[in-house]
Amino acid sequence: MDAWPALTVTGVVALGLFAYAHAIHPARPGALNPPGWYGFFDQSHYLDLARDLAAGQLPTPPDYIYGLGYPILAAPFVKLRSGGDAFLAVDALAFVATMVMVVALGRRLRSTAFGVASAAVLVVATPLLDTVVVPWNTTVTVVAVLCALVVATSSDALRWPHGLALGLAVGLAFAARYVDAAFPALIGGAALLHAGRPAWRAWLAAGLTALSIAALVLASQAAVLGSPWKSPYSQQPGKAGAGTNQQTLANFEFERVPRNFVEVFVTGKSEGQRQTVDPLGRQFIWAILAPLGAVALGRRRHPLFGPFAVALATSVIGTVFYLSYPGSRGDHLIYGNIHYWKAWFPLWGLLAAYGFLALTDRLPAGPSRSRRAVGGPNRADR
Repeated sequence: MDAWPALTVTGVVALGLFAYAHAIHPARPGALNPPGWYGFFDQSHYLDLARDLAAGQLPTPPDYIYGLGYPILAAPFVKLRSGGDAFLAVDALAFVATMVMVVALGRRLRSTAFGVASAAVLVVATPLLDTVVVPWNTTVTVVAVLCALVVATSSDALRWPHGLALGLAVGLAFAARYVDAAFPALIGGAALLHAGRPAWRAWLAAGLTALSIAALVLASQAAVLGSPWKSPYSQQPGKAGAGTNQQTLANFEFERVPRNFVEVFVTGKSEGQRQTVDPLGRQFIWAILAPLGAVALGRRRHPLFGPFAVALATSVIGTVFYLSYPGSRGDHLIYGNIHYWKAWFPLWGLLAAYGFLALTDRLPAGPSRSRRAVGGPNRADR
């Protein structure tokens, strides 16, 4: 199967699936359910920020509590769809881009058919689609991580267009969720280091693009919050309540990482009580095969082993980081905290699918059919 027809069909199907999932979502904003998910905490503030930006103004300090990188993408649609879902087009395009990049990466790993199958399974056997249909700023991280991996796995010499794409990925991730910029930066940076001196134009393009976006973010913080180093998360109370803020490292609970992992990934329990939302392990059980896929790539000396190994290691770092966040307890499953890890669903899915096929490739073939079975009954059976 040629690449472009497959990618085009994937994009069209992904758009249709997104539209269907959005139309039947019980929290969809609309006439039957106003304001829908814009009555939730995070989503209501995304919308407020998008409205401020659409009006050509920066938010006031009490409202500037999330990065502008996600709301600014929806700002053009606020005027077009007043009272509707301002993030609908943004999230739809992000999901289409995600599925197209999954197919492209699967094609590089094994074949176009493998990429298409991996994308299909990611849609039907993971919570990825649900976490993109509902507006979350982690949707930017999903696209940024995949964009960096597409750059890192390119068979061409890395040139300035690759660097531009990587810089946009890192910059937009920073504008949306700050720390998340480290994920595409690690994946893309490793690829640039591996490319060596010939990739200096890519380094330059990536650095200038990412720093330009970061400078705009810091300037907005200086204008609204009084300091470029004071992020919107300093406006939100930390785990200890009044007098603390979420920007400080003290807000994180690294000692709770093992417990939070068990609650959110395995049992779905908090304080012994089973939550009404399934843990990630129940919703995406086959992700446990992802390490097997990485091992298979290494044993086969696959040319893409390096980039995927770096991406998998980065996903472990990102997973541990978010498991230390207070919102990563089991009782926050009902608030959709699984979205913290959705940036890794495509990576884990591709590696898990590759590992599964590598395992089946090693299974012995069944006994060959005898001539009697092929040719029908012999004379003695008549």
